Amino acid sequence: MVSEGAVLTGQPELAATILDRILTRMVGDNGAALDSSFHRPPETIELDQNGQLIHALWTHWAWTGDDALIRKHWPRIKATADYPLRAEFLDQRTGLVKNSREFWERGPSHGIRDGYELAYQAWNIAGWPMAAEMAEHLGDGERAPVWRTAAAQMKQSFLNDPVYSFIDGGRFIKRRLAAGPRQQTAEPPNRLSMPAGMPLREEAVSYLDPDASSVFPMLLGITDPGSDVARRTLEAVETLWNQRWRNGGYGRYHVTGEPDSPGPWPFATLFIARAYLEAGVSDKVWRALRWLQSVPGGRSGAWFEFYGDRPSPPLPQVAIIPWIWAEIAMLMVAGVLGVRPTPSALVIRPNLPLGLDSLSSKLRFNRQDLHLSLRRATAEPWAKANGRNVPIDKGSVRLPRPQGPLEIEMSV
Repeated sequence: MVSEGAVLTGQPELAATILDRILTRMVGDNGAALDSSFHRPPETIELDQNGQLIHALWTHWAWTGDDALIRKHWPRIKATADYPLRAEFLDQRTGLVKNSREFWERGPSHGIRDGYELAYQAWNIAGWPMAAEMAEHLGDGERAPVWRTAAAQMKQSFLNDPVYSFIDGGRFIKRRLAAGPRQQTAEPPNRLSMPAGMPLREEAVSYLDPDASSVFPMLLGITDPGSDVARRTLEAVETLWNQRWRNGGYGRYHVTGEPDSPGPWPFATLFIARAYLEAGVSDKVWRALRWLQSVPGGRSGAWFEFYGDRPSPPLPQVAIIPWIWAEIAMLMVAGVLGVRPTPSALVIRPNLPLGLDSLSSKLRFNRQDLHLSLRRATAEPWAKANGRNVPIDKGSVRLPRPQGPLEIEMSV
């Protein structure tokens, strides 16, 4: 995520350094990614990481036009894409992947049972077609059909399977058990092993939904952010705001399943804010941004991972998390400015939240300066590139990759 934020904010060299280090030192030859500095067993490895890494590599390539990084590491990138397809994870009938760990690092000791996690499906649905596109670009397309087929089968099951779909009650849910039923609660084998006073120790029932990661399908293009299922999902995650605190911000998930202290998390808050932006719910976007500005460290841009009491040593408030800046970059550059290039084109689809009527920016794209000026339309939308009119379709402009500085003006 930090590498993607670096690319979007004009720091592709930093992004390449991050990705090179990950591929050299943090991914095994078999494609398994490190987690907290070691390789976990298959039962508790985080399977979203593979799709996220592919997504970050593709993003670097799409923004810079430079394929040196993927050429250098192609064997390991192929292994990264293949790893979730191993027999210990993959259900052949549905194409979904499973194990006993969830996105926020809870595992069997927290009551997470063998099953299917929404985030693990969503990130691989997004990542596999990108891996296929990189393979075809490099002239090594043997695995591309496998990855495209895997993504299509997983997406079909994810959205439509009568037993395993992640839509339940008209909204996205977090987790299904291996046999298909929804895992609605976490039941730790020993609640007393949790720190005293923490909800997962004290509560009689610990719910898994709602969960902030349930908005990933809207952020990754898996479902329409304006759909009924997106609306109902956002209604559910809205209950994560101010659960057992009053200073604002969203928690990661239902507080009764929290093995740590209750409190808001900035990057979970930004997941939800980005989804609200995609859905056109401006007031919730502004509320999240104002909250980020109001918390300690907010005005300096140095956010803690979490805001709340930490009564159980050795868990002091020590971490300042650059991931939060990455999420802000994604919200502003990909979301508000709408700059979403592909390896073959520059695509701009702005999304100005209500209350923001004009915006100017300077970005680096294709290693060229890209000046983008936006204003809210009072008549028919229009767009210009270096002073010349260009077609605009449903608020979106698609242009060839620029070979020199580019100035774009849009009224949308």
